[in-house]
Amino acid sequence: MSPGPAGRPGRREVLASGALGAAGLLLAGCGLRWESDAPDLPLLPREPYPGLDVLSAERDRTRAALVALSSVGSPAGAPARGRLTATLAGRLAATHRADVAALDARLAQVGSGADGAATPPASTGSDPASPPASPRSSPRPSSAPPDNPAAGPSATAQVVSAERADLGAGVVSAAVAGAAAADLPVLVAARVGRAGAARLLGAQVPGAPPDPRVPAAVAGRLLDLVAPAVYGLEVAAAQAAPARRETATAAVDALSVARDQLDELAGPAPTPVPLGYRLPFPVTTPAAADRLAAAVLHDLARDLVAACAAVPGDAGALRAIAGWALEAWTWRARWGAAPASLTPPASPS
Repeated sequence: MSPGPAGRPGRREVLASGALGAAGLLLAGCGLRWESDAPDLPLLPREPYPGLDVLSAERDRTRAALVALSSVGSPAGAPARGRLTATLAGRLAATHRADVAALDARLAQVGSGADGAATPPASTGSDPASPPASPRSSPRPSSAPPDNPAAGPSATAQVVSAERADLGAGVVSAAVAGAAAADLPVLVAARVGRAGAARLLGAQVPGAPPDPRVPAAVAGRLLDLVAPAVYGLEVAAAQAAPARRETATAAVDALSVARDQLDELAGPAPTPVPLGYRLPFPVTTPAAADRLAAAVLHDLARDLVAACAAVPGDAGALRAIAGWALEAWTWRARWGAAPASLTPPASPS
């Protein structure tokens, strides 16, 4: 077909322009515009979050420990070290519930969400739906009744096995050491909770290495956490009841080692170290000493867990910081306070 006269569009041009005009009207009717800066449409699936497997695995391990604890029998009194009673099982279950909830929240935040599996109710002496005991509450242990039943060897062994899962090298495994900074606090909190539970039941879980390696700047900030805590424990130990004095002295000694190591790692301080620190309340009785020790050790463990976010990828520093957090958690429980979760407060998504 020959082209049309000059100055007039041919048949093909008329049809093509009509098709483009119709397409434009269709797109305009759908509310779409051709814009150079328009965002890409989500036609391709998003890449999974790199830390998804680590978070999911720790959530599953903590839930497994909760399942094992739920098998412990009827209510019982205060436990002796290395002995699992229903009271201790209920308290540990409460901390694990808080940790599972925090891990689920983090998974939802990064795009996975909870897997929908039901968290088992604890058939223990404490309300499984209740939150962990407040660290500010009195840590005085309840007196054990004469018939204080404890879990049998088989049930205890199952709980210890679940609590120690993936903790053979300590709180920080190779996978945890490679986790993102935003994931470290919730991961370390859950793992310290399980490691501390295993220690209370007589199992061995490594703490901080004897020769910690922490960057000087980080060590200085950690020293600002540990030094006041040691001072508070010294005050509490001086006022502790005679039955608590040996434990108090051991707690002071253990954390004094961490303080001295951090002091050496931090290098010379620009200002003199204070001789004392302000206490949250007067400590003149054994009961007040117990309250102070519970608060100081909980705050220290929680702050150390949060500090792990400052050293992502540094396995040596992470093992030291998480190990010191485990020491604070363990000594708090041995002093007589109920176990408490170290889960950091939820951040807005």
